[in-house]
Amino acid sequence: MDSSSPHRKGQQAEAVEATIATAEAQMEEQLNATVTSESPNLQNAQQVKFEWLPIKCNHYLMFGHEGTFCRKKEMVRKEWRPIQKEEHAVLAIIPLTSQPKNPEEEIWIAWRPSACIVNILSQSEQMVHCQVTQLSTNEDFCITFQRQPLWTDLYDIAQEMTFAWSIIGDFNSVIYRADRQGGSEVTDYELEDMTNFTEMCELQEINWSGSYYSWTNKTIRSRIDRAFYNAYWWETFDYTHTNYLTNALSDHTPPSASSFPYF
Repeated sequence: MDSSSPHRKGQQAEAVEATIATAEAQMEEQLNATVTSESPNLQNAQQVKFEWLPIKCNHYLMFGHEGTFCRKKEMVRKEWRPIQKEEHAVLAIIPLTSQPKNPEEEIWIAWRPSACIVNILSQSEQMVHCQVTQLSTNEDFCITFQRQPLWTDLYDIAQEMTFAWSIIGDFNSVIYRADRQGGSEVTDYELEDMTNFTEMCELQEINWSGSYYSWTNKTIRSRIDRAFYNAYWWETFDYTHTNYLTNALSDHTPPSASSFPYF
């Protein structure tokens, strides 16, 4: 018996394993028509004829479909996003006279129902006084919108106020001499109403941004629109800022206040 037979059989087995490995490697890259097997003492190249070839995707590098029909090639990442429901603001038009003839005789108040509840407590010829409940914190505060100041009505509200209170609107009065540009100079008499009102009601004007002068007739510019807050306001809200918007439909620059509660 040839002693070299077991050794030769081992070489043939290695050659078969090498052939299989080579074929698998070629299938992963590209199916060729020639398969080469190598061993230390044997090298053999054999032509292979395939009855059929599997379809390969050049994009996904997998068998079973063509790149033209590859879903992953045109796959768009999808994200779940909650549907935002459209919310309509509530608009209350408060007439200041029994038979208003133009918008200047009305005060418009708008709010989002999901953010707050607004109850009108009182109104007069020049102002509307409201109580507001902020739904996110369940905090109550009062806000007074006015067109022209009726000092007696404002004093009465201030004396009974036990909530955070903001009063915002047209005071038609100045508090500093620099509050008017053009026309006659501001007199001491003109400063008395606003000065006495803020001191007796313990109101403060906070930080603001925007135009300094809030009213103009193209000749005179004056700062007569303001926003004031009482001491209870600072106990309820951590931060409040007033921004004077651009005047569009009026000769006034309306102040807009933003507040954030304590958490």
